[in-house]
Amino acid sequence: MAANDGNDIESVTRRVIDTMTYDGFLFTALDVSNEVKKVLPGVRHREVAPIVRDIYSNGDLGEDYTRTLIDVIADGHKKVQTFLYHLDDDDPEDYTGSQRRQMATPPVSIQDQRSALSAKTECLVDIGKDGRARIARAFLEQAGINGPDVQVELDGAGPALALCNPTSTGNTVCATIQFNHPVVFHLPLTLLSAFDLSKPLHAKIAGQRILIAP
Repeated sequence: MAANDGNDIESVTRRVIDTMTYDGFLFTALDVSNEVKKVLPGVRHREVAPIVRDIYSNGDLGEDYTRTLIDVIADGHKKVQTFLYHLDDDDPEDYTGSQRRQMATPPVSIQDQRSALSAKTECLVDIGKDGRARIARAFLEQAGINGPDVQVELDGAGPALALCNPTSTGNTVCATIQFNHPVVFHLPLTLLSAFDLSKPLHAKIAGQRILIAP
């Protein structure tokens, strides 16, 4: 997915969903629509709902999220079924509409993120409740990693991972991950199993690579 500076519906929807999955929320497509409307007031639910379904179907919520059909009340009186998206270990019956008032604030803009990272060569690796680590996409771009895919390697200099553009470096390649989000790069925790995740992980720009280590 190409990065962009606009507020198109798909980009905003992905950013909203990422704030929800990071915090491990149980949510429906309507919850997502309500948050998207805070950024794009003219958007209709019928425009957002298929994007939410596609994001789930493509596996872009991470491996720990699933969905369950639940009954909800529409238009104040009509019972309909909708998908509830939730972590595998969560009980769908724990969901109530009151969660809509607990959702995160509107997502950070791409421009604000780039401004905040413009002078940084090191940042913390942020780990969400959805079992994914996150590094700002703008941070990777500062190292020249701006193609559609990111190569994840074992770094030979020590117990570290390296992120780079897909190329032949002679290092062991652990995975090639596609950018699927306009603001963050998602790294499955399975690739970080060699680290003690109770301690902070740092990402550091080293030439045209990002090194991840304690």
